[in-house]
Amino acid sequence: MPNQPLQATAKSGPRLSGNSLAGMRELRAILSGVGLVGAVLALPEVAVAEVMDKEPTLAVIWTWALVGGALGFVGWHFRWWLGAGLGLLAASYFVALYSEMTDPYVGPAIMEEAERGYVRWSYCAAAVFVILHVAGVWHSLRGRGHVAS
Repeated sequence: MPNQPLQATAKSGPRLSGNSLAGMRELRAILSGVGLVGAVLALPEVAVAEVMDKEPTLAVIWTWALVGGALGFVGWHFRWWLGAGLGLLAASYFVALYSEMTDPYVGPAIMEEAERGYVRWSYCAAAVFVILHVAGVWHSLRGRGHVAS
């Protein structure tokens, strides 16, 4: 049986028979594959991640601003504590975003990668959030007759 370089027996496992050169090639291919997989798993990977990969997109920021502002607007209409609670919840997101933009290490990297447009539009979204909450407070006070005419 010269065409079958490896034979499996119940007693000894795979063994070389017949053409030992073909069996050595197959064994070398298996061992080099195992060595390659081991090298890939053992060596640390070099991660090339930019700062903006970890920052929220403008769509996410505007979603927080519009949804948080609209919920706050409606919340202020029903109860003062509901509007304040919703405002604080969404405002914590904008405070975290502001702290990243003003960080001495992350802030310049954001400006370098996303340029000033990202920062400007982020501040505009935060301003819309605040304006919606102020409008909710004003609408709530005006609708209840608390403001003297």
